[in-house]
Amino acid sequence: MTARRRRRLTGLLYVAPAVIFVLIFTGIPLAAMVGMSFTNWSLITPPKFTGLANFQQIAADAQFWGALGYTLKYTLLITPILMVGGYLLALLVALNTPLRRTTRAIIFVPVVIGLGVSSLLWVWLFDPTFGLINQALADLGLIDKPIQFLGVDADTSTWSIIGSVVWKVLGFGMILFVAAIQAIPSEINEATMVDGATFWQRTRRVTVPLTRRTILLGLAALTVILLVALLMRRPAPDRYAEVRAARRLCAVTRRRHEAAAVSSRNPGSRCRAFHPRGIGAHPPATRLDRRSPSGLARLRRRAPGAIASTHTRRESVARVASCRRAADDACRM
Repeated sequence: MTARRRRRLTGLLYVAPAVIFVLIFTGIPLAAMVGMSFTNWSLITPPKFTGLANFQQIAADAQFWGALGYTLKYTLLITPILMVGGYLLALLVALNTPLRRTTRAIIFVPVVIGLGVSSLLWVWLFDPTFGLINQALADLGLIDKPIQFLGVDADTSTWSIIGSVVWKVLGFGMILFVAAIQAIPSEINEATMVDGATFWQRTRRVTVPLTRRTILLGLAALTVILLVALLMRRPAPDRYAEVRAARRLCAVTRRRHEAAAVSSRNPGSRCRAFHPRGIGAHPPATRLDRRSPSGLARLRRRAPGAIASTHTRRESVARVASCRRAADDACRM
């Protein structure tokens, strides 16, 4: 066996564990997912082959195109921030001095924090009631009332999420670019310094061209990760507005029908609830004997429309139940 072949086999042995790991946990699940996309499978019943029916359904789904458009917008906004910010930080801390090593460690700390922990941390920071960000802005006199960072305005929510993601991921890009910059032979930088090149000239003419492959690798990996992560989320941003509107509509409808159902049992409550003059607009109807014809006639004269039939009461209850089911369905979307 020649030395060249021995070196190749040694390299393959070193790479084999990583290749096996990727095949088991990435390659096989990816192939299974592609196969499942052509079937209708609930994971309980046997799969049924449907061909391109799933893709046709996605192509006709407005929610999918809305989510895809938002994903592209989000990716176009956050990718330059992460790439340019990470590269600039790498240029500042690439040299191995004690202060710069400490700075690299501090910036990289959010990367090792769990995703769930960091998400909960930013939810607390953005909270309008006790969030630290709103409190700091109020103490500085920059705002008069708390800002709703999440769940109200689409643009505000988007930039808030971008800020939290940049804090979490920026350190990873910095370390990646630091490794690429430190791999450049020092003789090249020394030769450019002898020729009188400034820092930005060395960066533009030497550092960036020699780290081009790392930049392209980081750009491709970041784009794929963002697209996969955001396409997997549900509901889409525009669905939140629909869910809130459905909840408000159903809450109003439920209160109206519950009031109608109550008024069928107690007509006086309808007078107090709906009469423009409020409570006391009519004498309490419960003092009248609704079983006698005269009492019923007087009640109708005093509170027109306050007597609801059994059919109306059942219809009101049915509408309340239907509204609750619609709200639950909207929340599950």
